Amino acid sequence: MFKKVARFFSGEVRLRLLAPPFLCANLFILSGIPCFDIENEGTCFLCSVSHNDRKAVETLCRQKGICTEILYEKGFFSFVPKALRRPGLILGVLLGIFCLFQSTNYVWDVQISGNESLSEERVFEILENYGFRIGCRHSSLDLHQICNRIPMENDEIAWITVNMMGSVAEIELVETRNKPATDKKEKNPVNLVAKEAGEILRFELSSGRAVTGVGQTVKAGDLLVAGYSEKETGLHPRASSGRVYARVLRTKQLFIPYEYTVKTESEPILLEKSINILGKGLLLHKNKLKFSEEYGIIEDEYRPTVLGIALPLRVQVTKARVYTESTATRTKEEALQLGRDLLIQELRTDSSEILSLSFKSQETENGITLYLTAECIANIAEEIKIISPEGE
Repeated sequence: MFKKVARFFSGEVRLRLLAPPFLCANLFILSGIPCFDIENEGTCFLCSVSHNDRKAVETLCRQKGICTEILYEKGFFSFVPKALRRPGLILGVLLGIFCLFQSTNYVWDVQISGNESLSEERVFEILENYGFRIGCRHSSLDLHQICNRIPMENDEIAWITVNMMGSVAEIELVETRNKPATDKKEKNPVNLVAKEAGEILRFELSSGRAVTGVGQTVKAGDLLVAGYSEKETGLHPRASSGRVYARVLRTKQLFIPYEYTVKTESEPILLEKSINILGKGLLLHKNKLKFSEEYGIIEDEYRPTVLGIALPLRVQVTKARVYTESTATRTKEEALQLGRDLLIQELRTDSSEILSLSFKSQETENGITLYLTAECIANIAEEIKIISPEGE
């Protein structure tokens, strides 16, 4: 992009030199004059030079007896003289720039974010009560005061801000959330029981009474912490809460096939392109391709800018990526490494601390089965509701 802009302002002159190409190339090299977009056209030499180097090339060619032809000129130095001969074009450009800058004083498009339960129509309705709407002159409104008044005078919005990006209003808001009613009832009484076998290492309890001790071995389903409290009137059920850590032994197995399917994706293919102006859509391009393979849709939306000013329109682009499947084969070592990684990842899903690992494998014609035995430290406590004698 930078090179194109620099080339436009430096100007470009396309030349044809009526001489052998090798002679012309040596001429440019010895003179130190830069040229680009070089082509050989039979016994002629084609190249482009900047507007400033044009006279130097013509002078050098005259000294060497080489004829030159100017094929075309483009860039700033050729555009300005042509534009000066067309006053209507200059007037139109100036008028367009003037209208563009004047349009930034008005709201022509609105983008709302942060609304979850509130619809965009409801947000527009609230803003219109304060004089803010599409087509209004925002420079005559005190947006800061409006944003302060809305949360105080409206129960649906807790915070709102309006940022003007050219003629586009970007509105961010936070909805008022109803505070949930406080549940003053006590939590249902529960016991903590073992969900797997292990050797008790430590208790981290906030309520309840431990009925097992450190170093004791328990089985799955054994009571660990009783949800009862002792009072003068006897035992009363209550909710036990906390964690009971134990040393446990876990076993897992996983089969890894040698052959597997690889899915590759193509470069994005343009399906549809449209612009949205003031809520009205205009289709610019539509591709009627039909894919026989699996494909995924990519949707993108952006707002173009001119001279740093966001235009009141959005460009919506829909592309597709075609997925193709192929069969690949992994080696035994790759299968073993993949199996180990997957088993360890599965083992760490409950934040267990791994003390030791041991693997065994059994190979077949189609793949390999891994057997994992792991010694871990894990929370084995599980809440079980206490059933009262009345069956509640």
